[in-house]
Amino acid sequence: MFSSAHLLLLALAASTGLAAFSSDQCVCSDLKPCLDKVKSTVPKCTEYCSPQLTQIGVNLDEAKKCTDYYSPEFDATVKCIKEEFSNSCAQNSSDAKHDIQKRDPNTLKLAVLSELNKWITYNAPQLKQTIAQSLQFIICTKKCVDIRTSKCADGFNCVLDLPSDQDVIKAAKTCISNNWTTAKAQDLCNCFSESGFQKLAPVCPKIQIEPAQTRFVPRNVTCGNVN
Repeated sequence: MFSSAHLLLLALAASTGLAAFSSDQCVCSDLKPCLDKVKSTVPKCTEYCSPQLTQIGVNLDEAKKCTDYYSPEFDATVKCIKEEFSNSCAQNSSDAKHDIQKRDPNTLKLAVLSELNKWITYNAPQLKQTIAQSLQFIICTKKCVDIRTSKCADGFNCVLDLPSDQDVIKAAKTCISNNWTTAKAQDLCNCFSESGFQKLAPVCPKIQIEPAQTRFVPRNVTCGNVN
């Protein structure tokens, strides 16, 4: 079952300091215990920080229904991205690359934020208020995960062998396009709007996913309607 916790896990994995301390490639098995720990901790932390969303009028049960409803699309997108970068860590130490260029771990995060800011500024400036309202929840959850995992990702002296930031973003966009349609994305947005993120309402019709490869047939649920 996919939830907002999975999205946060991806953000945490993308913004860790794995690429900041050494030029040796990370071995996948070395990373797994920490990532598993983060994965199991995120749902507990989102639950712990949930009052931050309740205070701004979000019905958490309804918001969860939105992500649960589209869990197949979320899961397929995550799987696609994972497969795209499956070689970023080595399968064993003998296969690990050396002398990989060090990168600032914040550059990818900044590139993603820049991409989002461009879209929001052009299409939906009112969305910034929704993000601002959710910021305390995001900060609380990140801090909670850091404490409960003892920032285990900071302890690795290795590098993920990733392409350029723009290539990473491009690959992620491709995975989204291959697993989502405009209708599905707009319906998810409307679902969140109805759960209490009211500022999303005028934004939803502006969401476009290209290319839309298959016709979307809406399922029989209450969280959204697609014509």
